Amino acid sequence: NLTPAREREFFATGEVLVDWMFAIIEAGLVPGFAPVAMLEYGCGPARLAIPLSRRAGSVTAIDRSPAMLDVARREAERRGAGHIAFDAPDAFLAQSRKFDLVVCYHVLQRLPRRQGLSLVRALVDRISPGGVGVFQWLLGTSASAGVQVTRWAREHLPAVNAAVNRLRNKPSEDPFIPTHVYALDRLLSALKAAGCPG
Repeated sequence: NLTPAREREFFATGEVLVDWMFAIIEAGLVPGFAPVAMLEYGCGPARLAIPLSRRAGSVTAIDRSPAMLDVARREAERRGAGHIAFDAPDAFLAQSRKFDLVVCYHVLQRLPRRQGLSLVRALVDRISPGGVGVFQWLLGTSASAGVQVTRWAREHLPAVNAAVNRLRNKPSEDPFIPTHVYALDRLLSALKAAGCPG
């Protein structure tokens, strides 16, 4: 439901973010980084996959929502990036293809920690030798203990979520979208166990 101006702004933030990622990689990790095969896991409407596709090489974009994959395909076609390969997680995980760049941005906080750590390990396994992984996760929250308990209850107890929705004058069946926080030491251990340099 974005206005044309908001839509332009939304996709422009993807361009800025991809430029920032490459600047960091080239300045501190791999000078002259020129990936041939790139992966965005959790692509949503292809906000990052489209600017990634303007770099050299191929892009594979994965999302668990069939509806979101349809939106992403349409946006990619509309924006001249019809060569992006879109797929669902099951089909992707059944393959063993490696990538020079793996991006997982604004995904892990939506997954329960155990599932998120498992995904990190699986994606690190897809990084080719000399490749780079870009992962984003939340390390803390300023929410009070009461708010955190309410969020847990909304995520795990549908009746609580329905009641809170009604109090907020929203349809009771509106889903609760959780935000999960990760402990840095757990993530670093998962990365190290998956073979990332320390």
